[in-house]
Formats: sequence, C-alpha cells, structure tokens
Amino acid sequence: MPSTLQVTVNGEPRELPGALSVGDFLRHLRLAHLEGGVAVCVNGEVIRRADWPRVTLHHDDHIEIVHATQGG
Repeated sequence: MPSTLQVTVNGEPRELPGALSVGDFLRHLRLAHLEGGVAVCVNGEVIRRADWPRVTLHHDDHIEIVHATQGG
C-alpha cells in the first residue's frame, strides 16, 4: 500500500499524505470550518456528516465536495 494516496477531488487529481477520514480530509483542505454547508460524495455515495470521522478515503477514490452559499 502506498504511503501517499492518489484521489480525484472535483475532477482534479490530488495526492494525500496517507489514509484520512473524510473529516480529516476536510481539515487537510482547510475546509473544516465550512462543515455546516458542505456536502461530500465518495465514489458517488453521499457521506452523512455524522459518518465523516468513520469513513476512510482510499487510493483512487473519487471525491466531490460541494459548498452551499447564500445569495440571490
């Protein structure tokens, strides 16, 4: 198993420092402060916010992150 992981985030290849939970990944991206308005899908499956600490990302995962914004 590689020490770094190759994943795809919103269509862009990205290298992670190792296995991370979804929550740790958002902290790694400095997005943890946005948790209230963030949705995360891993390989096409929506990950419930309550499961972020328990779901571990793996090599070649496809991750989509959507951030809700307000405005009109």
